[in-house]
Amino acid sequence: MATTNKKAEDLKNKGNTSFAKKNYAEAIEFYSKAIEIVNTNSAYFSNRSAAYVGLDDAGRALEDADRCVSLNPSWSKGYYRRGCALMLAKNYSEAEKAFSNGLRIEPNNEDLRRKHQTVTELIRNLTSTDATLSPSSIAKEEGTRHFKESRYLEAIDCYSRALHLNPTNEEKIAILNNRGLCYKQLQNFSDVVADCTAVLELQPTNVKALIRRGLAYESIEKYKLAIQDMRRTLEIDPSAHIASEAIARLDRILKMMV
Repeated sequence: MATTNKKAEDLKNKGNTSFAKKNYAEAIEFYSKAIEIVNTNSAYFSNRSAAYVGLDDAGRALEDADRCVSLNPSWSKGYYRRGCALMLAKNYSEAEKAFSNGLRIEPNNEDLRRKHQTVTELIRNLTSTDATLSPSSIAKEEGTRHFKESRYLEAIDCYSRALHLNPTNEEKIAILNNRGLCYKQLQNFSDVVADCTAVLELQPTNVKALIRRGLAYESIEKYKLAIQDMRRTLEIDPSAHIASEAIARLDRILKMMV
């Protein structure tokens, strides 16, 4: 049973708040202070491990996951954290073992089942392609699997990680387009605009990014910018019906605003 202390719990809760805001460095500070007070609480190490994963620090994430497991070997979360850290370190075979160990304790844990399925598929794909996939491509493929199952936040995390793994410009364009589509599904139109703009800086004639950015501009009522993107789309691809339809719609809106 985990040892608790009110001050340590307060610090943990502050860490959780920072973690939810993706302020991982601040979360780590709070978790570390909680651990200084109580260094036998497995949950504190589990949470700090997750924050280190958020910072792409596989080594420290694994250290905390292992500490979590040693403190509470019957808690499936420790094996989940260990598996996530090992996946970040690209040690997929050991990650698969960690998730399997967690499932032995909690066979119906959906998070463990999904991660185990993901890493199993990665191992299979790597084997079939002679391990030629780049780290960014592996993270991108993981994101795409999440997207297909409508897990958009998880997909965004994977695509964001892929962007930090030195993808080629061609890969970066695909990753940004994919992440932009996730943001669209979440109706986060400002981030759709940001990702599409990044694509267009790399490839100014990318029709997919132009259309998606134009529609995002329309959603946030930046109609003049939206119509510019749609007109640029038709210059590149005169057969893009979605752009011509958008122009007609946007023209009507702009006339009503005069």
